Amino acid sequence: MALAEPPAIDVSRSHIRVVMQRSGNANRDNSKIQRIYGTLVSKHGADTFSIALTDGNEVIEFEFPNDTTACSPELLEKLAQDVPSESIEISPGKS
Repeated sequence: MALAEPPAIDVSRSHIRVVMQRSGNANRDNSKIQRIYGTLVSKHGADTFSIALTDGNEVIEFEFPNDTTACSPELLEKLAQDVPSESIEISPGKS
């Protein structure tokens, strides 16, 4: 009797980039970055993420190479409480 082949495992990874507009209030911006970061790391998974802070002219990109998340509809919904959904970009990540 031959062994059945195991089901295919999807090992694709995503990268989530959250773009946040600066408010002009550094304390408010810091609090929002901390909330976004906390939301992202609260979901354990293999997807990478970054947070981009922009004022329209300059972009500061925060990368978190040692932290990961799990991209899901629930995560995206929670992130959309802090930033507009069009500010959440999802792209293929590195495997």
